[in-house]
Amino acid sequence: YLGQYDYHAVQALPFRFEGGLKNLGHHYWSDESNAYWFNDYSVTLMVDVKPRHLALIEPAPDFVSADCALFSDGVNVFLSGKVIARVKDQIRYTNHPDYQVINGQVYRGYKPLHQKDRTPLPIANPDGFYMLAWRWGTDGESIIIQAQQGSSVAFEYFYRIDNADLASFTVLNERYAKDSKRAYYLTGKSMRYVGDFQLLKCRQPEFDEAGRVVSATEFEHEYMAVDDQFVYAAGTRVRGADGPSFQHLGFDYYRDHQRAYYRNKPLHVDVDSFVVAQLYHA
Repeated sequence: YLGQYDYHAVQALPFRFEGGLKNLGHHYWSDESNAYWFNDYSVTLMVDVKPRHLALIEPAPDFVSADCALFSDGVNVFLSGKVIARVKDQIRYTNHPDYQVINGQVYRGYKPLHQKDRTPLPIANPDGFYMLAWRWGTDGESIIIQAQQGSSVAFEYFYRIDNADLASFTVLNERYAKDSKRAYYLTGKSMRYVGDFQLLKCRQPEFDEAGRVVSATEFEHEYMAVDDQFVYAAGTRVRGADGPSFQHLGFDYYRDHQRAYYRNKPLHVDVDSFVVAQLYHA
């Protein structure tokens, strides 16, 4: 608030602190009678907790932070100030702060991983679960992917790839991965590629007010990829596009040796004279 609006937010709490507050670490605090978890905008009054016994569960990994630290009072285990398990439960951190393994089930936050139909995702080796990169994980037997429906209001779910070659499996970005035979897109699409599958290398020109190129930014495309024969947009082959000659022209425009494209749609233009520029209005 201070950085964005130049003032501090003040919130009336529905409870009073009793005596001095003791900092337990990772946004956990206690007073004479209660325990609390502070986040950036609110304070959670914890329930079913023995504040005098509340402490971080050790050993904790180096990456542990307020959002993923597991605390215990000798009876319950807490995540972000809320009960996630009992002390008698088998619970451990993974290599990623968002995931824990509780009683042989992989959790993201407070919920076990679930499929698109909201049923639990079967995981053969939950104790072997770890995240590879971005949304891609594995239990050592299958690839496990965190997907979603929607963007502004997203429904998160998980699914498995059981026939991937784990030895050659490589995560390319948040949306694409590949092994020695197939490429995979986040939504569940798989592609048998030709030659080498890679993200499209892009070059975004920067123009001055006269339309002249003064510099350029190079990056790999989030949604588009190529192999030795084909072009892919969001995991689907772009009909008729030629992978070896496909290149980024700037903004959402592309070309290969025979036609120009806006995103993944061909344009009816003379490809050899087609250029991309930026216009400035006085």
